[in-house]
Amino acid sequence: MDKSKVFGDGMKGIVKHAKPSQHEEFCESVRRVSEAICGLVEAAAQAAYLVGIADPSSVAGRKGLVNHSQFYQASQVNLLITYGL
Repeated sequence: MDKSKVFGDGMKGIVKHAKPSQHEEFCESVRRVSEAICGLVEAAAQAAYLVGIADPSSVAGRKGLVNHSQFYQASQVNLLITYGL
């Protein structure tokens, strides 16, 4: 629920700060929305996992299609480019 509220508030902030070209506030609102979306996706994945393991017919999973280390590396490169770290 908290992430949904942060998402909604961030979306309002995006609209509010885009019109008068308040760039810093706009970027902060976009950051909040992106963090809220990540939190919502994580919560959905955890809920799906819990539902899956609770099912008596559930079987062990297999290796995923996504390489998580590549996503992490890409996010680090993005931070370096964005913030010049």
